[in-house]
Amino acid sequence: MADFDNRIKDLVSVVISTYNYENYILETLDSLAKQTYPEIELIIIDDCSTDNTAMIVENWYRQHKGHFRDYIYLKLLRNCYSSWALNIGFLVSKGEFIVIHDADDISYQTKIEKQVQWLKAHPETAAVGTSFWALERGKYYKPFWLSYKRQDISLNYKFYNKHCVSFGTIMFRAEILNNITGVKKHPDNMNDFLFLKDIVNHGYIVDNLDEGLIYIRIHPGQLSEKYLKNFTESIPVEEGGFKKIKNRVSVVIPVRDLSGMILKVLNNIALQSYPDLEIIIVDTLPFSGNIRELVLDWFSNYKAQSGGVIKELFYFRFPVQLPVCRVYNIGSYLAKGEYIFYQGDTEFVEKDRIQKLYNFLQENPAYSAVFVVKKGEGINNFMLKSSVIDQTAGFGRTEKDMYFLSFVNLLARNGYYFRVLGEL
Repeated sequence: MADFDNRIKDLVSVVISTYNYENYILETLDSLAKQTYPEIELIIIDDCSTDNTAMIVENWYRQHKGHFRDYIYLKLLRNCYSSWALNIGFLVSKGEFIVIHDADDISYQTKIEKQVQWLKAHPETAAVGTSFWALERGKYYKPFWLSYKRQDISLNYKFYNKHCVSFGTIMFRAEILNNITGVKKHPDNMNDFLFLKDIVNHGYIVDNLDEGLIYIRIHPGQLSEKYLKNFTESIPVEEGGFKKIKNRVSVVIPVRDLSGMILKVLNNIALQSYPDLEIIIVDTLPFSGNIRELVLDWFSNYKAQSGGVIKELFYFRFPVQLPVCRVYNIGSYLAKGEYIFYQGDTEFVEKDRIQKLYNFLQENPAYSAVFVVKKGEGINNFMLKSSVIDQTAGFGRTEKDMYFLSFVNLLARNGYYFRVLGEL
């Protein structure tokens, strides 16, 4: 949906990121089907699981149709890490409120209802968490590191860098995502802390209910087994989600046109002199016709010619229409290149464009992004180090198609050096 202002009133979008949790997800889903709050949209983002998660979830949903206002199961094309899976879930959501729910946790029947009641009774509050019971080797215990006073929570995140609200328990108003792009992806596994810190630093109020309304299971294969006592959350280990392909450039293309221009754009990219590219095509059109077949057939024929510069191509059909800045975010989340080049679906560039931008970033390591201004058109396209997306979560809200200026502003605010170049 991506418009975080005009949401479905009273609807709660429960976003679950899952990766190889076939042994746990059924109990999680059963606990959500038993919620006393009736207006729930269930969104499951499968981070390219290699187990039987898809079949298990599909079979479960067949038996539980009618329990939810809406249901979306979306499997990603490659493992991207839970932060990006959650952000994609936020983009597809329609609810006034959003719940983050781990794929192995079990909610009390009244959890969502009590959080909605709190937010409605406290319109000044942007997010509310709860206490929880940790379940480890058959024993339950409550955490010692949580805070419940509003002032303490604010001080902890603003000044003391102390994590004190459980990320996997929070419900927040979707409208805050107009100012906070989403969850970041840092390799130190402090993304839960950083998300809550962002909320507080943007001037929002976070509350926390002193009532255990969810069971968080501690088990092998998740980071929480190692880190729970050091104040982080239950996040499955997804090694592939952090892997970048050195020197590769990911070319992100949004599909906004049904005229068949996408094939001409692909032919143009295939002529690039830079030798290591991957293509990420994100299609959010309400009706795409046969674009997927055209694109995949084109790449199949392209691969038959040895020695091409395009090493991989991914076509991702997103179930809702989005503004181009959000589409670029999705493409960035799916990218594995060390660099990302943003291309329009009706634009053509000279054959050395990507090579020249890559050379600039290589020769000027202090810079994180480089923009190209084309005469008569303004900023035409640009390249950045993919680590910028990891540390910012990507493009924020923009008016119309002013996403370039919005991102330039984001780079400047976060201390990144960038260069705007004239026509190359």
